Amino acid sequence: MADKTLHHKGYQGSIEVSVEDDCLHGRILFIEDLIIYEGETVADLKTNFAASVERYLDDCAACDKLPNRPYSGVFQLRVAPELHRCAVEAARREDVKLNDLVTKAIRRYVDQLGTLHVSHHNEVKVTLFNEDACEQGWTAGAAAPAKWASTSSTAN
Repeated sequence: MADKTLHHKGYQGSIEVSVEDDCLHGRILFIEDLIIYEGETVADLKTNFAASVERYLDDCAACDKLPNRPYSGVFQLRVAPELHRCAVEAARREDVKLNDLVTKAIRRYVDQLGTLHVSHHNEVKVTLFNEDACEQGWTAGAAAPAKWASTSSTAN
């Protein structure tokens, strides 16, 4: 499968096609600043992408601003020692590395945002996660829930 991104000095750029405008365009990916480029051919697009990265780095240096760097996939995490121990034990039980366990947990959390979860054991509990990672929850007795009690401060 062909790579659909451009690469220059650690930056990646998208490759988009505009049939209406008969041109190629893209933007530098995985940074906060918006840097775009275009070209009529793939060669033009590659040249203009590299030039955009160079211009961005030069402009940042001229303004004494640190340029955004693409996410490396590496970050340091601090947790309570007890949680660290529990995570190591869980990883050992699952026969995976701690990094894989944490990656799976983050993926599960990110994927569940905006979804509705319903669980029940002698009571009904509904938990809603929205796009802002805010959790709202309500509970009711196992019988037909005529009255719901909020389990979170963000619930209405």
